[in-house]
Amino acid sequence: MDKPLRIALAGNPNTGKSTVFNALTGLHQHTVNWSGKTVDCASGFFRIGGKKAELIDLPGIYSLFSEQAEESCAGDFLSFGDMDAILIVLDASCLERNLPLALQLLELSDHVVLCLNLMDEAKKKGICINTEKLSDLLGVPVVPTAARSRKGLPDLLSALEQVLQNPTLPKRLPHLHTNDTDAFSYLQEGCASLLPQVKQYPLLLDFILEQKSALLPALQAQGYDAWQCQEILLRAQAAQKLLTKDIATYQQTRALLFQTQADTIAAAVCKRVSD
Repeated sequence: MDKPLRIALAGNPNTGKSTVFNALTGLHQHTVNWSGKTVDCASGFFRIGGKKAELIDLPGIYSLFSEQAEESCAGDFLSFGDMDAILIVLDASCLERNLPLALQLLELSDHVVLCLNLMDEAKKKGICINTEKLSDLLGVPVVPTAARSRKGLPDLLSALEQVLQNPTLPKRLPHLHTNDTDAFSYLQEGCASLLPQVKQYPLLLDFILEQKSALLPALQAQGYDAWQCQEILLRAQAAQKLLTKDIATYQQTRALLFQTQADTIAAAVCKRVSD
C-alpha cells in the first residue's frame, strides 16, 4: 500500500484553521502528542487526486522566530518534518497580520497553497483582496474560502493536487536578511556541501544558526552521520560569533523584516470599498 501524502496545516490562531481541518477530514481524525512535548495537535485523513492524504493541524502560531512551546513544536515540524506540502490558512480580514508567517513558510517548501479564509468576514468589513495579484507576487496558488459554509473548498483541493504534482518555486525575497551578511555567508558556504537543500530553502540557515532544539535529531533522522552533524553544529557556532548582535536580537530583526514585507504586499493587494 502506498504511503499517504502528508500535508501540514499551518496558520495564525483564529484564522478558521480548525474549521478548514474539520471540513476536509470530517470524522477521520485523532489527536497526537509531540514527542517530548506537552503540545497536542490533530491529525486526520482525506482523499486528494485519488490518493489518501494525512492532514496535520499544527498549533496556531504567529512566527517561526520564537521558542514558545507551540511555535517551537510547529517550527520544528515545518523545518525538519517529513511532509509533502504546506497548506497555510490566512484571515482575509487582517492579511497584513497573517502574511509574515506565510512569507517565512515560503522559504521552507516548494509545495505551498495559501487558503485565504474568512472572505465573508472581509467582505463585511469592506475589504477587497486581489487574490490573483497576491498569487503572482508570492508565486503560489491563493484560494479564497469561507470554510464555515464550505465555499471554495473544491478549489482548495484542486490547488493542493496541482502543487503536489507540479511544484513551483515560490518567489522568495533574498533582501529579507539582516545586515549580518558575514555570518550568513559564512554559514551558507560551509553548509552548502553538507546540506544542499539550504540553497533552495534559505530559512533553514536561520534555524541552523539558532541551533534549534530539533536540529540534531532532524539531521540524524535524515541520515547524517556524527561527523557531518558535528561539522554543521561547529559551523553554526562559528557563525554566531560573527553576528553583530546576540541571537535573540537577530531573531527579532529577522521577524521585523518579514512584517515589513508583509505590510508592503498587503497594501498592494488590499483595498477598502465603500458600502
